[in-house]
Amino acid sequence: MREILFRGKSIKTNQWIYGGFHIWEKRQTCFGDDKLKDDEISYVITVNSFADWNMPREMKAAEVVADTVGQYTGLTDRNGRKIFEGDIVNILTENEKFGIITYDDGGFFCGCQHIFC
Repeated sequence: MREILFRGKSIKTNQWIYGGFHIWEKRQTCFGDDKLKDDEISYVITVNSFADWNMPREMKAAEVVADTVGQYTGLTDRNGRKIFEGDIVNILTENEKFGIITYDDGGFFCGCQHIFC
């Protein structure tokens, strides 16, 4: 079974944060045309969110930039680094093409983008 892990860039520190991913809606919506505005939704990565044996444990969370959030694919590169959705990777071919890891139709794949090929 693969590890479920997300990453995103912190809004405050611009550093990568790794952990669980949550979309936090800052208020409840009502029926009808009541929609959440962009500033009423936060994208959050949580770290140490679960405790073993019901022991108290501090939950740490950081608000992240929505466009930087990506899920771990379960694979590593040849240097042992984890590959996440949104990473740009070198496709080992004769032409040295690059692709972006994306998630679509229930799985991850490396799509060759025109700007990289």
